[in-house]
Amino acid sequence: VTIVHFWTFGCYNCQNNLPAYARWYKQFAGRDVVIVGVHTPETSSERVDANVVRHVKDFKIEYPVLFDQSGTNWGRWQQRYWPTVYLIDRKGKVRFRWIGELNYGGKQGEARMAKLVEDLLGEPA
Repeated sequence: VTIVHFWTFGCYNCQNNLPAYARWYKQFAGRDVVIVGVHTPETSSERVDANVVRHVKDFKIEYPVLFDQSGTNWGRWQQRYWPTVYLIDRKGKVRFRWIGELNYGGKQGEARMAKLVEDLLGEPA
């Protein structure tokens, strides 16, 4: 099961989702779950690799982060919004997408997504 999230370090809403990803990283450690961040810049300072590296360290992100400086992956995924989170099943099919902050306005997206990950883990590989 793969969690892919598109973000950029200057995005306030993206920053608000980072603690949820960190919790998932710990919650699903040792299980068949991978988290990948795709950093796609919006501003010129976000296009500087050293700035991305510094922010990944400052935010204490432990999972892999792809630097999508040219926006190639953003385009391939037909992205429009930061942040966006995808859940991909073991067969490589996108099963769910969440746009925006996971817990904004009491929406409980973090818990909902964690439940969906558990459901996907329960499916045959």
